[in-house]
Formats: sequence, C-alpha cells, structure tokens
Amino acid sequence: MTRLYSNVVSTGEGAPQVCCKSLIKSHIACIAIRILDDTLMRSLPAKSRYHSRCIMPSITELLTLDRIEVDAHVHSKKRLFEHISELIANDVSHLSSADIFSVLLARERLGSTAVGHGIAIPHGRLKKAESPIGAFLKLDEPLLFDAIDNEPVDLFFVLLVPEAAEETHLEWLSLLAECFSDASLRAALRAAKQKEDLYKTLVDKMDAVLAMRGEAC
Repeated sequence: MTRLYSNVVSTGEGAPQVCCKSLIKSHIACIAIRILDDTLMRSLPAKSRYHSRCIMPSITELLTLDRIEVDAHVHSKKRLFEHISELIANDVSHLSSADIFSVLLARERLGSTAVGHGIAIPHGRLKKAESPIGAFLKLDEPLLFDAIDNEPVDLFFVLLVPEAAEETHLEWLSLLAECFSDASLRAALRAAKQKEDLYKTLVDKMDAVLAMRGEAC
C-alpha cells in the first residue's frame, strides 16, 4: 500500500493545482482519512489481510441507480447514517441496515469523513459485504459535518468494502478523493435534478480518472 492519495493534489491534466487555503485544507482532510484507515488496517490480524494486489471492480458494479438519491432530507448525522443504511440494505438483500449503520458510525467517531467543499465520503469495512458497495446522496439542505473547512456537506458518497479488502478500500478512497477535488464535478452534481444525471456524471468522471491512471477496468 504505497499510494497515499498521490493524485488528490493534481488537476485532470496532471498539473499542480493552485495552492489556495481551501484546497490545502481539503487535501489535508483526505490525507487524514487515509492515515486513519491505514492505521485501522494495520490493527487487523495478519491472517485477515490481503497481501496481493486487489483488482478494483467495474464502477457500474460499485454504484447502481437504486443506491442514488436526490434531495434527501436528513437533519443529523445519526439520521443520515440511518437513511444511507436503509438505502443500501434495501438494494443489497444479504446486508442489514443495522450492520451498515454500526460500521459507518464507528468509522465516523474516529474523525469526520468530510473532505471539504461540501463533500463527505463515509466508509467502512463490512464483514458480510461480498464486494465493494457504493451509494450517493445529494441532500436538499447541507448538513454540518465537522468538515476541516467548516463548510456544511450536501454531497455524500458512501463506500463499503469486504472486511479484509483493505487494498481495494484504499484504492477506492483515493479515486473518490481525486474525483471530488474537481470543482467542475461538484458543480455538475449540484446542478443535477435527476438521479440518472447524477449516476452518469459520477461514472463518467471515475472512468476518466481511472483511464488517466492507466487502471481502467
């Protein structure tokens, strides 16, 4: 696991971004998330870790239309995680909303998963997950989420991976952080009115970043 959000501080063309204060804070938040999760991974028993490189699945397998919601209304972190957990469990029948809620809440208690610019990436490892699972929520009103830039969050990409899939977990976190560092993507997501538009915007962006990295599935 040598990649440490190495691409988060670059533009789509690979050139350095302007180091304005808000971007620096956002990148620090991404790195903090990476360090926390790497620390958790190291605490796992050796026998539960993957030692070979995990192959990232197709983006269309990670995220489906049924796990996207536009203008969701929640008023607290607790209700947000309950809502997300129900959304995922309704689409993935072998997972329970209670298990998803516990995993997401436990991870959030270690530190906010908000990365700045109104974006958060709640995530965790779930024992019963058979493959990586994504969900995306766009709120009708931003929610205070202890972001490093103090901005409330209205865009949430949720990531769940199998318990032992730490390499895949970190690869997806890196990809998502890089995607959401793009101001044009954030603007497009906020402008979208239908979940079909959100889905296409997200998939197109992640495909483009993977292709740029030479990791297209």
